Amino acid sequence: KAVINSSGPWVDSIRKKDNSLKGKKLHLTKGVHIVVPHNKLPINNSIYFDVDDGRMIFAIPRGRITYIGTTDTTYKGDIKKPIATKEDCDYLIKAVNEMFPDSSLQNKDIISTWAGLRPLIHEEGKSPSELSRKDEIFISDSGLFSIAGGKLTAYRKMAERIINEVNSKHKLTKNSSNTENIKLYGANSNSKDITQTKENLFHKLKAISLENQYLSLWQRYGIRALKIVENIKLDDEPPLLNLIRSELSYCIREESTYHLLDFLLVRTGIIYFEPKHIENIIESLAQHLKGELCLDQEQISEQVAEVRNHLKNSLPFK
Repeated sequence: KAVINSSGPWVDSIRKKDNSLKGKKLHLTKGVHIVVPHNKLPINNSIYFDVDDGRMIFAIPRGRITYIGTTDTTYKGDIKKPIATKEDCDYLIKAVNEMFPDSSLQNKDIISTWAGLRPLIHEEGKSPSELSRKDEIFISDSGLFSIAGGKLTAYRKMAERIINEVNSKHKLTKNSSNTENIKLYGANSNSKDITQTKENLFHKLKAISLENQYLSLWQRYGIRALKIVENIKLDDEPPLLNLIRSELSYCIREESTYHLLDFLLVRTGIIYFEPKHIENIIESLAQHLKGELCLDQEQISEQVAEVRNHLKNSLPFK
């Protein structure tokens, strides 16, 4: 009865196919992040600060690295491949060095970068930073419901609004969205169980000299991290590789991960935060994925090439 178009930067492309691209349109802006070694910007807590042009920059510590963002520039390139340019990186490095003169950051300190697009609503005469972050809903004569604008942090409220809008128009149910009442995995655990699980996780990791992986695993999976560690199959390979393979198995079986790039990019962030490890683990992980999903060699070779290509694009100007 209804189609919801919540395709981000592609919202207008779908509206165009629906012959309903009229009135308000998108204004895409690009945001860029850079990753540097933590010892180059050794902060202990997440911070944000203003720069001369009125933008706000943040820096976030994450283990052995610190990542910094973000820019806000009008984007007219390939929607599928936004990348960080040297100019983007220069802007962020200059901002950090002005706030922290002792850091003396340089382009050569950058480990990796990533870029994303904001699907904002165009407002004539306004710069990217001045555009409203408020989301809006467009309903076409064909019944296409499109939602754009907004911020990542408001995605639950945006989902609620668009679902309730469809519900109101089509009388699909008497009730509005009730997802706020659905408990997330692990929510039934009490504080005592959680404390005990954290202790067990740390001791099991310490027993195989991987206690430095404790925090990142806990932050990614919570109480589920223990399942990953308990299923590690130790062999002649380095313990860290065995842990990552166990994590890959978990993501395939429990979280519908079917692509190596998905695992290294979205699930773990290894591509961005520890790119130097990729070449040491990629072939082993590829064969592990091949066995788990019964892929052929051509399929797995394509996935490896995809990862290497993405890795190259994370430092496009070096």
